[in-house]
Amino acid sequence: MEQSKFFEAFMKQKKAEKREVKAGQNNDFFFLLDYDGKGLFVKTVNKSLGYKVVKSERYSGFLYRVVELYNQVKLETKLLVDWSNPKSNIYLYKHPELMDLIYQCDNLVDKYGKKIYTGNSEHQVNLTISQSNNVLDCILTICDRTIDRVISNNYLMAGNSILLVKNLGFGYSSLLELDTAIKQSELNSYLSILYSNFTNIKVNYLGYTIKECGECDVEPSVLIESIDIAGFVNLKSTFSYKEYLTPEFYSTFNPGKVVIVDESIKEIQIFSLVVPQIDVLDNLISVLFYIENKYELQEQFSIESDGVTINPNLAQIIFTSEIKALTDRFILYGDKILKKYKLKRATPNLELKLQTSIDYLQGSAHLEIYGENIPLYKAIKEFETSGYIPLNDGSRAIIDKNYIEKIKKVIREGKDGVEVSFFDLSYIQEELDAPIKGGDFINKITAYKNSHLNQDIFIDL
Repeated sequence: MEQSKFFEAFMKQKKAEKREVKAGQNNDFFFLLDYDGKGLFVKTVNKSLGYKVVKSERYSGFLYRVVELYNQVKLETKLLVDWSNPKSNIYLYKHPELMDLIYQCDNLVDKYGKKIYTGNSEHQVNLTISQSNNVLDCILTICDRTIDRVISNNYLMAGNSILLVKNLGFGYSSLLELDTAIKQSELNSYLSILYSNFTNIKVNYLGYTIKECGECDVEPSVLIESIDIAGFVNLKSTFSYKEYLTPEFYSTFNPGKVVIVDESIKEIQIFSLVVPQIDVLDNLISVLFYIENKYELQEQFSIESDGVTINPNLAQIIFTSEIKALTDRFILYGDKILKKYKLKRATPNLELKLQTSIDYLQGSAHLEIYGENIPLYKAIKEFETSGYIPLNDGSRAIIDKNYIEKIKKVIREGKDGVEVSFFDLSYIQEELDAPIKGGDFINKITAYKNSHLNQDIFIDL
């Protein structure tokens, strides 16, 4: 299924003050505002819309300031050699100070001589996302009107009115791309792009609450991008965040935020991405040099701008015997290529069956991976030794090393299984998403969660 066209637009100032007064009516000349595809530009014209030279010394006060700045910008534009602007048009997005002054003028017209209106207050840009058949319609409005033109990060046009808005962010020039239709499965990505590129846009989606959830750390990742007919494998260095931010998405859109739409609580959760100060490509190259030296090889890979191409011989060694060298340092992606080497990424399910003990809970724990139930610490030891967990069908499962570290913090290996503190059960259920069986633990956990923190509670274990 093809990706919505919206995403193509995003592949790789100073706030204007509120206006209290406007300049008085002037019938001697007009500022004509026109659009040519590059942006809105301005020029001075007479009543017949013919070009008119306007001299600032003929005016006083506010009009003097406007005309003086306009003439100064016009002269600078003419002196600037710009082959993309052969007519030396004065584009208002390039001159925010001039735009601020022109907005306060009362002698603005379009190319047909029709008056252009302005106002004195800031307006809110709204984005309404609604369900329609099998897609989501994303509609941009301002004052319940369609936005026709983006002038700058502080000014929009709706009909023949210029409207002042709060700073829209550095992606303002692509604002109208947000007005589109997307698939339901693209909503997280769409909102991640929106909140990474724009500010001060009010999102309305089926009554969901918008919540800023702080920061999250992206993980150094390697995308196994392709393999050619001769066996040369391309590895791309990048970052990722769980299933919500793939390396392909990160490399393509370079987001600053990731958005998770939680349908269970009707909440749009916004996380700011924290990128570690490490060079993923440099680390990847170091790993490859280490493997080369270990096997007494030379010149087995070539370095690209954001990744490497490894020779068939080195690829075979890595994916059969040295995958741990990669999984220790990176999150791996590229299911299609991994499958060729009988490797597959897995998101295991943790299952616990516990019973009471004197000082702690004890019982058994398993990881369910592709239908197989593997004793927890057997799986952990296999992963820590080899970088994967062998499965009965001959394939090898790669899991997130951070998930293993979380498990080891709260579930200890015991003589006859595992040991768990009661006070870690909530963490196990929420962070590790693990069902717990045995006795009436669920009722006890519920009672513990619902109790007041400053109130003593007796739990009969």
